[in-house]
Amino acid sequence: MVGQFHQLVNLLIATVHRIDSRAEKKVTKELIREFQRVAGKESILFRIADASPAHPDESVRKPVFPAVPGGEQTLRDLGRRRWWARRGLRG
Repeated sequence: MVGQFHQLVNLLIATVHRIDSRAEKKVTKELIREFQRVAGKESILFRIADASPAHPDESVRKPVFPAVPGGEQTLRDLGRRRWWARRGLRG
């Protein structure tokens, strides 16, 4: 009886450890994604500055997104990075 109890306890400990490991990996991936640096921010700014006046009457999507490597997602990443920076965290 005691042997079975120890087996159950060991099984429970192993299961909790696996759940903890998965949760830690998930949180790590999310943090890396949120803190990921956006390469070439200055270059992106200059590309936007060049593209915007060239098409003053068009929506942002047409001239600006194609001018940025990675397009809309890169601009979203920059915005997310700024959000973290405002809170005193570095990304």
